[in-house]
Amino acid sequence: MHDVVLTHVGMEIAVEESVWSNYQSMSARQMAKELLGLAKRVQLTHYPKKKRGPKKPQPRKKSGASSPHIATARILAQSKRR
Repeated sequence: MHDVVLTHVGMEIAVEESVWSNYQSMSARQMAKELLGLAKRVQLTHYPKKKRGPKKPQPRKKSGASSPHIATARILAQSKRR
């Protein structure tokens, strides 16, 4: 709702009041026809979609780089053998 209010204020500043008076007297049906007519004139080729670039590969994980992993079961098994 806040965005609509801000946009409305900006449009009041950017567009002269005489332009708005035409739209204020329109019914909902007339306004819908007017908006559809305006939408048909929009050239969508001027507004292409932005395609997402390729994903960056995930960095390789450094498993045990600072201290190697030692399995607890292996330590217990070695202690039983001794």
